[in-house]
Amino acid sequence: MKVIFNSSMPRACSTLLQNIFNQNPEFYATPTDGLIELIYGAQKQYSTVPEFKASMDQEQTKKAWINFCRHGAHGYLKSLTDKPNIVVKAR
Repeated sequence: MKVIFNSSMPRACSTLLQNIFNQNPEFYATPTDGLIELIYGAQKQYSTVPEFKASMDQEQTKKAWINFCRHGAHGYLKSLTDKPNIVVKAR
């Protein structure tokens, strides 16, 4: 699965771009989606929760957090489509 983030300002033709991607059967392009907000929320928790700061092996904890985000995002997107290319629209 390949994931592309389409992040732009309002009125920048991002909806047009998403519609063009959706014309290709190999692509699934989301409407404005909250996936990036889920990742930002995980980052905020990771950087502020005392249990993460108290970890003995910070490098291992960071790798675990990155895998959590990667696999969580893939699980989220797999529930939307089985197409190999996904374009996520975010603000």
